[in-house]
Amino acid sequence: MKTVLVTGASSGIGRLTADLLHKRGWVVWGASRSIERLEPKPAFKCVALDVDDEANVAAVLERVGTLDAVINCAGWVLTGAIEETTTADARRQFDTNYFGVVTICRFAATQMRARGSGTIVNVASVAGHIPMAFQAHYSASKAALIMLTRALRLELAPFNVRVVSIEPGDFSTGITAARKLSVPVERSAYPAFARTLAVINRDEMSAAPADEVAERIANVLDQRRPPAAILVGQFIQRFAVTLRALLPARLFDWVLTKLYSL
Repeated sequence: MKTVLVTGASSGIGRLTADLLHKRGWVVWGASRSIERLEPKPAFKCVALDVDDEANVAAVLERVGTLDAVINCAGWVLTGAIEETTTADARRQFDTNYFGVVTICRFAATQMRARGSGTIVNVASVAGHIPMAFQAHYSASKAALIMLTRALRLELAPFNVRVVSIEPGDFSTGITAARKLSVPVERSAYPAFARTLAVINRDEMSAAPADEVAERIANVLDQRRPPAAILVGQFIQRFAVTLRALLPARLFDWVLTKLYSL
């Protein structure tokens, strides 16, 4: 039996992935800041973990012991104009979405490299490829995570440790309800903020459940040579990643202004 740690396991992609891997026979440790409030109660092992706290991460990983895989799902979304977002809030976004993953990866890499096997899966986002107005810091944190994952993949490859980036588009998860605004919509100096936020919320809430993402993550753990990155989601969102590389910046920006009511 193999052991996996799934962060962000209290909801969304993390919860679905932890449940699926448990059903497939993995020993699953589901970690979250709010794991004690999980309903319905999960069948997998639960552990309270704040990825922003390096000492807490070290203590939890010592308790869990040998890991065959790590799935980094913990993250949240900060939404608002760059001008109206404090630097402190922007740092908090990166503390969880980027540096929290860095911390987990560092500890996991140490034991996996020494053992000569293991898999690390980082859940990034299509937003890491697409410049999202009013979600700049979220997009930036996911872009940084994509680059971190690719670099870590190169470093750990000689030690038989596989590193993969899963990059979902819009799926129906708890991300919409958990979104944090830099300022209330009615106080923003940007008229487009309310319109764009409405489009984002509509797309997320009308999207398919995230079971496909959990399935793709679980399948990665069964592959000897998984791809470096996996885009998951609607065709138009996956195609937009390619389109951004092909179109002139001015034309791609025009497409975004139409899609997001800018």
